[in-house]
Amino acid sequence: MIRLLFILMVLALFGAAGYANQEQMISLHFFDWIQTNPVKLYVIAAITFFVGFLISALLFCPSWMNALLAKRKLKKRIEQLEMDLDRIRSLALREKDSSSYASPSKKDE
Repeated sequence: MIRLLFILMVLALFGAAGYANQEQMISLHFFDWIQTNPVKLYVIAAITFFVGFLISALLFCPSWMNALLAKRKLKKRIEQLEMDLDRIRSLALREKDSSSYASPSKKDE
């Protein structure tokens, strides 16, 4: 939830900066041989934000998937252990009930 709020705040800042600088045109120069056509400032800011978001999502996706798989395995293991515990409890209760109805001991003889 905090991440979502942070992303929304950054998007709001980009929107405010883009609205304030609607006429600002910039041209990018990569070294001396590549030059872009003039582009509005907010377009470049939005593109860099989304590219950074995409790269971070791709970097954290494998660990996120591993965490989900580990969580699923642990839930299945917990369910299995709970079923085993219920089975053992029911066996113990059945043994207790059957021993209480057993015939009296032969102490009187």
